[in-house]
Parts: sequence; structure tokens; C-alpha cells
Amino acid sequence: MLNAVFNGLLVAESVVEACKNTPSAVLDPDKVAQSKKRTYAPLLREEGIDSEEVIETIREAIGPVENSVYMSEHRLQMGLRKVLRAKEMLQEMKAVDFHDLCNSHEAEAMVLSAEMQFKAALMRKESRGWFLREDYPHMDNENWLKYIIVENQSGEMQFSTEDVPIEKWPIQPPSM
Repeated sequence: MLNAVFNGLLVAESVVEACKNTPSAVLDPDKVAQSKKRTYAPLLREEGIDSEEVIETIREAIGPVENSVYMSEHRLQMGLRKVLRAKEMLQEMKAVDFHDLCNSHEAEAMVLSAEMQFKAALMRKESRGWFLREDYPHMDNENWLKYIIVENQSGEMQFSTEDVPIEKWPIQPPSM
């Protein structure tokens, strides 16, 4: 967080200059209303669960070393099931104040991040550097010298791969 603050301070003046000649964005009032409704929903609920329940479910999924450091398909699937259970809980979160509302949004971000992490880890069928799959213990440059790309398409995660462009690197790695 401090890096973000520091970098913001470094670029602030140039951003102000760049924005002087930039027209203001035109906001769609319906989208603004939808965004506000979604943002404040936990505050408006009469009853529900505390965001800490969602966060604890995510911790149970990502915390164990065997789910996040030394992985296997079976354990990744178990972790993903916990994450998806936490995702279902998001619509039940209730916030009692703005601090609690922030925690609710933090829980939502944790669920999103964990879902991407587990789905991408299941997709990669190899071990590489710190990414260790006991069911795929070897590096596979022929099939997996790739980036995994996650995109939001109509509210759903779409996963694809993109070759690592090593031919464009100024310094080439030793032959693989």
C-alpha cells in the first residue's frame, strides 16, 4: 500500500497536467445507480452473515500449504469448492457500519482473487519455479511456457493462455 501512495505522489503533478485537456467522462446514470446499489447492499440488509465468516472460509481454502504451495489436483479442487462456497455467501453479508462495509468489500476481493488463483492453478499442468504441482512435478516448456490470462466476460471469468514471447527478450535464457 505504501508503494502505491509513494508512486501516486511521484506522478501526481504529471497526471494533473495530462488531465487538464482531457474531457470529463460521461456517466450513465443507470450504471451509477446499479453500482451504488451493489456497493451499499450489505449496509441495507436487515439480516445476514458477518464478512468475517466469508474471510475465514477463504483462509481455510488458501491457508494450508498443501493448497497453495505444494499442490495437487485433488486438493486444488477441494480448495476451489471452499472458495465457491464463500462466493455464494457474499450475497448474504450484512454490514452494520461503514467499517464493516469495507470489510465486506475486502471479503469480496479475497473471494475473487482466490477463485482466479485456484482455477489458474488447476489449468497449469506442470511445476515451474515456486509453483509446485506434485501430480505434475516437471517443467513443461513445450506446452506451458505461457502466461495464463484471466478476463471478465459478462461477469464470468474466462481463462486463456498466451505464449511467453522469449524471442523478443534482449537477453535469451539458456536453451530449454
